Amino acid sequence: MQIILLGVVHAALAASTAPVPERGTSPIFRPNAKPANAALLDEAARTPEHLVSDDRALSYTFVEALFVTQMLDDAPAGVDDPDGFAVGVSAAILDDFFVTAGGSRTQTDVFGGEVDYDDVGFTLGAHTPAGNGLDAFVEVGWSWVEADGPGAFDAEDDGLVAGAGLRYRANFTWEALGAVGYEDVGDEDGLSFTAGLVAHVSARASIVGTYTFGEDADAWGVGLRVDL
Repeated sequence: MQIILLGVVHAALAASTAPVPERGTSPIFRPNAKPANAALLDEAARTPEHLVSDDRALSYTFVEALFVTQMLDDAPAGVDDPDGFAVGVSAAILDDFFVTAGGSRTQTDVFGGEVDYDDVGFTLGAHTPAGNGLDAFVEVGWSWVEADGPGAFDAEDDGLVAGAGLRYRANFTWEALGAVGYEDVGDEDGLSFTAGLVAHVSARASIVGTYTFGEDADAWGVGLRVDL
């Protein structure tokens, strides 16, 4: 598994002179209510600096959860495309490094029997600015995969995963990803190409979509990201 660093509406506070409740006071009786601009300053003060200092800043500390589907190339009749879920976490280290960890579980029917695929792994990566709102990154790690089917069918393997690409944040709302990945797990090795789009709904929450072109299968995923 390769974890690649991989919202639609900007939820901003309206500039209003209407009073808002103090934290800890009644929403109805608020004799000490403050104007909305003071509430906005309070919200900014409670938000981590890396989330508010620059509308085009790229975060490397977040969690993600996605629904994923694979589309197998030349699959024989009786073999369905696998689908399932994936979760992952990324954490920034110092100024220019990050680590990721995560896993996925997908299921498919093979000639009437259900097969589960589990995939867990981690990567260590580095990133560097390549322009305004643009980062280049590389990562390398290890992946463990297991398939479990009817009867005594069980197979597992592990191997190297690596990737490199670009992340670009055009403005507060929109972020794009382009990356190439390589994996050498068991007897299988090959390249993949991933394109992704992130819509930041707020300073913390985002909607994430990815599409990966592989040598034996394509895959897409959609889900949520929360910056930490």
